[in-house]
Amino acid sequence: MNLDEQLRRVERADSLDQVAGPLAKAVERAAPAGSPVNAALTGTALGHPLHPPLTDVVIGAWTGAVALDWLGGQRSGPAADWLIALGVLSGLPTAAAGLNDWATLDRASQRIGLVHATTNVVAIGLFGSSWLARKAGHRLLGKVLALAGYGTVSVAAFLGGHLSFRKGAGVDHTAFLEAPAE
Repeated sequence: MNLDEQLRRVERADSLDQVAGPLAKAVERAAPAGSPVNAALTGTALGHPLHPPLTDVVIGAWTGAVALDWLGGQRSGPAADWLIALGVLSGLPTAAAGLNDWATLDRASQRIGLVHATTNVVAIGLFGSSWLARKAGHRLLGKVLALAGYGTVSVAAFLGGHLSFRKGAGVDHTAFLEAPAE
């Protein structure tokens, strides 16, 4: 089975609605459309969604940490540790913005989004565990956990890209329409 077929299977997996439906309702109650919380999480004041640029902070920090771990030598350890922590901490507002955007998607996109979010939670857990292992003096374990986290967040990023580029989630479909002259 190819990747497109696997994605279509997830989009049709109505069993995910048992989690997605109640979660979307809870998000909509916590940040109702038009509320200041919703406006902040969607990036209304920026003129474009907030979630995508926040993901760059998380993935960028973790990319730097993994690169330093495996290419930077022993002296780069403290910098890698700080980047791990930065990625984990910046993952919280990133997840909040993504969850807010996700709540308004169609069912098929919500299903992919639920897998995307769950995969990101696993990645945050792996990187958080990496940080704890490093602090406990288990640097090699920390490096391996970070590498596993990086593979996991790469899958999540692929799913996020699928939502944006294949499903049009978060895209202003009217951006290039011209208004009538009169």
